[in-house]
Amino acid sequence: MIRHVVVFDVPERQDDELDRLLDQLALVPQQISEVQAFSCGRSLAGNSSAAIVADFIDWDSLERYRRHPAHQPSLDLLHQIATGIRVSDFEVRLQE
Repeated sequence: MIRHVVVFDVPERQDDELDRLLDQLALVPQQISEVQAFSCGRSLAGNSSAAIVADFIDWDSLERYRRHPAHQPSLDLLHQIATGIRVSDFEVRLQE
């Protein structure tokens, strides 16, 4: 499984836009079948504004998600309002 993590900052003056972004992102699992699990929300600690975590069965699924038309409006809004966007994609190691 591949986990896709995005952490980012949004200036306080963009607070309403952050709510709009999180509302859009909440619809992603219903629109993109490659998504195995998905969560997003405001950060509770002061080190970022919000985070997105999504799981995919493999790297190809993540790439299809990135290019999917339903993903583009959220991605565009993220790039308009966010600063300090940090992305980490990694293979999840599960203990048996």
